[in-house]
Amino acid sequence: AIKNLSFWQKDDETLFLYLFDKLLEKSNYCTDLSTLNDSEKIFITMAKLEQEVNNGGFDQFFFNTNDKMNDILVSSAEAIKAYDIANLCKKALDIYSEHSDQDEPINELNECDEAFYVSTDYITALCVKFAKDNKQQFNY
Repeated sequence: AIKNLSFWQKDDETLFLYLFDKLLEKSNYCTDLSTLNDSEKIFITMAKLEQEVNNGGFDQFFFNTNDKMNDILVSSAEAIKAYDIANLCKKALDIYSEHSDQDEPINELNECDEAFYVSTDYITALCVKFAKDNKQQFNY
């Protein structure tokens, strides 16, 4: 666990980016999630969702994660108490599974993207609270 108590006193954005960076390295940039424990998988799944959807929508998330996080996407959102995002993820996964054979962007996901952008579930803050509540699981 992170022994330096002052580390956990940093602002949410700093903590979020630091932990996200460490987990990206540890998981070889999300190519090997088996190197992470359950709490770390939850954190990185939500951090990756935040990054990818804000940069290019759910379509980009699914493409850039190569479906590696699909099976833990909803449970990860629920674990950090992002229930609105969890419901959006369920909807996005349903749409994605119907269209996963197509090569072009899935326009049906745009509605999920728009709802994500206006959600009051602030993933950064929820991830940091989750990490603080599970400090012993984050080892750096």
